[in-house]
Amino acid sequence: MAEREGRARSRWIAAVVVGAVVTLVALTVGRRHLRDVLVRTPPEPAVTDDSARVQTLLDEGIRLLESGDLDGAGERLLKASALAERDARVLGALARLETTRADITWLRTRLLDPTDEQAMEVQNRELSRRLSRARSATDAALGASTTEPSAQRAHVDVLRMAGQLDAARDMASKLPQAPLDAHQAYVLAALDLAGEEAPTAQTFERLQLARAGERTPGRAQAALVFALARAGRFDEARTELVRLETASSVAVLAPDLKAYIDRLADPVPTGPTGATTPGDIRPLIELAQRTAAKGDLDGAEALYQKALAQKPGSVEALTGLAEMARQKNDPRRAAEYYERALNYNPNYVPALVGGADQRWQAGQKKIALAYYRKVLRLVGPDTPYGRRAAARVAEAAGSAPSGAATPSTAAPTSTSTPPASGAGTTSGQTE
Repeated sequence: MAEREGRARSRWIAAVVVGAVVTLVALTVGRRHLRDVLVRTPPEPAVTDDSARVQTLLDEGIRLLESGDLDGAGERLLKASALAERDARVLGALARLETTRADITWLRTRLLDPTDEQAMEVQNRELSRRLSRARSATDAALGASTTEPSAQRAHVDVLRMAGQLDAARDMASKLPQAPLDAHQAYVLAALDLAGEEAPTAQTFERLQLARAGERTPGRAQAALVFALARAGRFDEARTELVRLETASSVAVLAPDLKAYIDRLADPVPTGPTGATTPGDIRPLIELAQRTAAKGDLDGAEALYQKALAQKPGSVEALTGLAEMARQKNDPRRAAEYYERALNYNPNYVPALVGGADQRWQAGQKKIALAYYRKVLRLVGPDTPYGRRAAARVAEAAGSAPSGAATPSTAAPTSTSTPPASGAGTTSGQTE
């Protein structure tokens, strides 16, 4: 019996010892592992993902864009957009791509012989199509972020190509001023070239910087050739032209640039004053406007004719002549001049408004309304021309828009300072 009790006591002591050992292990090694289990930090999410893929596609797209491979750039950027639909950088790059495509067409309209009405009509239709795509892409980019630099620059480009030069300059003044990179340098230089003024030293500095940012000769190189020719530096223009002939994205412009240089370097005699010489017609246009404002319609008309002789196809001169004819109560001649201006540039807003007013007065309200609606699409309802057009559309519908100006006072007159080209927002017609 005593022996059995001894064995039981021994087992009990052994159990206590084993329990103590287990407890000790649990309190040391086990506690460490238990802590790891209970407070383990969740693993970092793997950077798979789409973010890295989007960045790669974006970088490749911009590289291809700067290399002149617009189709390749478009392919990469569309893939990036599919992965990140609202990424402001991707949308800004897409806007830059579409404005680059439209810009090539815009420059071509500046190079063509303005007396070749058929070629001008074809290119202006193409520009309208391209510009519509560029505007949509830019609106999408600005909808994602109004501070994305590529979107802001695309906005300036779209306004410039639409001829809304005052609005484009206002927008350009809001761009970051430093550091000036190649892309922004081009945007500012192209805006310089949209006017009738001769290129300045600053314009050439911007073009040189923009060209340096192109991996292969692109639109900056083409614009440099154009600017050199406009400045009368024909030998330099021809030298720079050689670089374009093998460029993938702008080689199509080489023949037009060559023809443009030749046309300016060796102008064909025309009109009673002899040879047409390249030059700045802006002073003539502004003098004509001031002369008309003083009531001297004959003197203003003579100045507009002189400007037209120096630059056949100038939409400003043609629109000014139309306004003079309208004020002289000659609707037939006014209609002819408006039609000629719109043949050269179907998006020139002053001619659209003036032509619409003339059609309206002639009782051709269906055609006039088509013009007014086009004006609204181009410049919107919150501009002087837009308010004028909106008032006419509302009048035709039997109601007046709230706060709309009357048609007789809604738009600037031809004595305002007009845009140099395109679909400008000044120098229009009054009722």
